[in-house]
Amino acid sequence: MEKALVLALASSAGVHGALVPTHGAEAPLLGAMFALSALLLAGIALRVDRAPGPLVLSVAVVLLAALLAAYVVTRFVALPPVPHAEPVDLLGAATKLIETGGLVLALRLLGTRAGGAALPALHEGAGR
Repeated sequence: MEKALVLALASSAGVHGALVPTHGAEAPLLGAMFALSALLLAGIALRVDRAPGPLVLSVAVVLLAALLAAYVVTRFVALPPVPHAEPVDLLGAATKLIETGGLVLALRLLGTRAGGAALPALHEGAGR
């Protein structure tokens, strides 16, 4: 599960990093926010790969949840530095699906590290 989480974090980091020039041209602050997101995602991916402890998993959960929430909010509300709500786009939606998977993995790993299960396995409730 750790490798899948690393892949999700690294993929999101790559997308955020690739979008820095485009978003930076629209608004420098927005470009800086994408760059910061890319750096944080990459750093957490490296840390999860090397030492996936409860603290780094918690940071991954918070960051992924924040990125997902920011995407949803900015589809409906204009927030500075962008003066308009952003449209839903294929790359953004695909990235959010990857981040959602990463969030689920991080929560499961965090529950495992704590001695319990943060989320039930997908198959546990299938027969009920």
